Amino acid sequence: MKKIHLDGSVKSVKGPDNLSENHYFALSRVAKSPVYIFVDNNAVSVYNRDLKNVFVKHLDENDLTPFLYNEYLSVHSAASGNVRVFDVKQLDEEEQYFFAEFSPHTGRLKPMPNNYILMVDGGKLVCYEFN
Repeated sequence: MKKIHLDGSVKSVKGPDNLSENHYFALSRVAKSPVYIFVDNNAVSVYNRDLKNVFVKHLDENDLTPFLYNEYLSVHSAASGNVRVFDVKQLDEEEQYFFAEFSPHTGRLKPMPNNYILMVDGGKLVCYEFN
């Protein structure tokens, strides 16, 4: 991985060795500390700022597409319609589980202060609030 800083400097960082060519990568800042998130085949893996693995969850699906919004990581399987939402700040908590016909959207709905997930279920637009 390459970190490109605002001053133009570049730093190389060695990531996990066992990733396929089709993996997804996201960087999240939780409590001002970087968290590296990898989704590869059926595995969701989270690494701390020192690239030490702190979380791995293997799911049934192999076609996972991730979406990151603040501290919420959603993974969607187009084949099954399953959506799982992980709170990156609380990985010891069970993920939230949904069904969606299309990829969901996670974010804020102004003027409401909380985070929501929007998805299509049974031909209807559904909105859930995160706890």
